[in-house]
Order: sequence, then structure tokens, then C-alpha cells
Amino acid sequence: MILIKLGGSLITDKSQPQTFLPDIMDRLAEEIKQFTIEHPLEPLIIGHGSGSFGHIEAKKYKTNQGFVNDDSKLGFCRVHAVAAELNQLIIKTLLKHDLPVFPIQP
Repeated sequence: MILIKLGGSLITDKSQPQTFLPDIMDRLAEEIKQFTIEHPLEPLIIGHGSGSFGHIEAKKYKTNQGFVNDDSKLGFCRVHAVAAELNQLIIKTLLKHDLPVFPIQP
């Protein structure tokens, strides 16, 4: 089994909030597609970071510290929401390249 982790700083512009880099993701999707062609029986898991989507919201609400104030619950919800948006962008890109993917969120 192969695990590929697409780093958040690779697929997003961390200097700009919620900025997906579609050209880079297209290139990665093509590389993954080529791998699946060359290794058709190899199970593949693709994970990804949060980049300028989740990290900016997480920092704003200090979610790495847990529930620290009245805004913590809202912060966790906002981090989840933007992470799900990024996940959908990645899924759409991979599907565009005919890669059969579906999300499993932790």
C-alpha cells in the first residue's frame, strides 16, 4: 500500500487565505494517474494538508490549544468547513483526471 501526502504548502498559497493552486494540483493529479497506470494493483491512499485553508482559521481561533474560550466551538466548525472546501477542490481535480477517489474525513 502506498500513502501519498499532498502538503498544504504545496497545493495552496499559504500567504493568501484559502488560495488553492489548481495548476500544481493538476500536475500532481497527472503524476498520480501515471503511477496508477504503471502500478494498477497497488492500493493507494492520498492524504493532504490544510495549507492556507485550515491553518489560517486554526491560528485565528487557537484550535491547537483546544477549547480555550467562547469562540472555540465556532473555530473548530470554521476549520472543518474550510478544510472540507479544500478537500472538495482536490477531489474534483483528481476526478477530472479520471482517478476514482472518495473522501474519508477524520
